[in-house]
Amino acid sequence: MSIQVEKIPDIRTIYYVISEPVKVPDDAVASMTETAAFKQEMGEGKVYRILDFTGLDLKFPHMVIGLATERTHEGGAYDPDVVTIYVGKHELVEMGVKALTEQEQFAGSNVLGLVQSREEALNLVREDMAKA
Repeated sequence: MSIQVEKIPDIRTIYYVISEPVKVPDDAVASMTETAAFKQEMGEGKVYRILDFTGLDLKFPHMVIGLATERTHEGGAYDPDVVTIYVGKHELVEMGVKALTEQEQFAGSNVLGLVQSREEALNLVREDMAKA
């Protein structure tokens, strides 16, 4: 798997750094399975999943397959107990997040947004937790 995983239990967050070589849809399924396990480990309440694509040269097929895979698995962007944040500067990451948050065919996703860095992502988690 081309994903590094870091659990940050004090803010109910699981942080993924995705790198080459990407294996689609296997990497996406593995991350959602890991998130579902983390959610069970943390108990009742929402958890945060951060997907960091900053070191990846994302390809269009990766994005399309990833978006489709998100719909069908616990621990993904459509899991009501999981809030997803994307990190990245690549135009395809931005396009994917816009699709999940703005396009009717992707309605129902639980995506908090797109940021440029790890620090921004963790701050976004903390801000969202403070609202609860």
